[in-house]
Amino acid sequence: MKDTINIGDTKEMLCEMLAIPSVSGDEGALSDYIAQKLRDAGAECVRQQIVDGDRRNVFAEVTGSLPGKTILLTGHMDTVEAGDGWTVNPFAGTERDGRIYGRGANDMKAGIAIILQTVSTCVRNRGRLRGKIVVAFVCDEEAYSEGVLCAIKEGNIHADFGIAAEPEYHHAVIGSCGKVLIRAVAHGKAAHAAEAESGINAINEMSKFLSVLERVPLQTSEVMPAQPYITLRVRGGSNRYSMVVPDSCEALISKHTVPGETPEKIIVDLQRAVQREKLHASFEFAVEKPFYPSFLLNDNLEEICRLRHIFEEVTGEELKLVCSDGVSDNNHWSTIGGIPSVCFGPGGKGLHQSDEWVSTEQMENVLEVYLRFFLEDEE
Repeated sequence: MKDTINIGDTKEMLCEMLAIPSVSGDEGALSDYIAQKLRDAGAECVRQQIVDGDRRNVFAEVTGSLPGKTILLTGHMDTVEAGDGWTVNPFAGTERDGRIYGRGANDMKAGIAIILQTVSTCVRNRGRLRGKIVVAFVCDEEAYSEGVLCAIKEGNIHADFGIAAEPEYHHAVIGSCGKVLIRAVAHGKAAHAAEAESGINAINEMSKFLSVLERVPLQTSEVMPAQPYITLRVRGGSNRYSMVVPDSCEALISKHTVPGETPEKIIVDLQRAVQREKLHASFEFAVEKPFYPSFLLNDNLEEICRLRHIFEEVTGEELKLVCSDGVSDNNHWSTIGGIPSVCFGPGGKGLHQSDEWVSTEQMENVLEVYLRFFLEDEE
């Protein structure tokens, strides 16, 4: 297997991708680069899907000569802004001391490079490839996950199992909390501020409601702790100075969810909080985008067990299984997409920070794990 591992080309592709900025909303150039790399590698069914404007998902397939399952390899092309505070050029792909630096090196262009190298190697070794590889690179994971939702809605991505090359190395993520964004609106009654008692101040009512959020009962789970309510924004009153008791106030509330916790239950809990506090304003609650359903995979799935076994063979370490308190595109692949998917890929440090880097040793190990996962050993 060692003779099939080309970490040099993998690192070169990573550096080339780091030189292509791909902040959420501007993934077009990177999408074109990836699509051409897949064509050059000899992948099948290479195509791009318009998500919005110049934003395009990329899909491809590789069919092996041996019977086997269909496996999705996936990742997101977008990054956050580079920001300030870098000691190296965030778009130069600087390599030193076993690290490659750049915006997106860790999250997750190194993972994309590994998938591209896996595809290229498997194309050249179709006689040893089990089943089929389906590749999906998507836009917008750092924002609203519109890319993966667009891919799922199209209905052409089918697989038995999925691996997202996210920066999760010493453990594989087999479950995740969900995320619900709630828009709460308090409706009061306008009045002259000199006669405030004749009105209902919607801002005051909203402040009372928000102050009791920490007392709203939270659903628990055996695999992750209860997740609190987080107020993100409050708006109310006139944009200009006005001696009017505000009759409307709006709050945006984020709530991560544990497996089994639904948006419907959350709204019921919030309505009960309003009733318990005997608030005078009337309240409306609505679910806004983005919404991520929670998920939890069976840790005895054949593919998960195989991944753990190969990781131990390659590294001599145990690949632990964890549930994440963050969300990713796998929340959608594993639920509405119908493809049970884990996160496993090379990691480093500086996620969404300056001087982001990825470990070249982890890149090489993950590439070997991927190739062993797909390719039969040579006799």
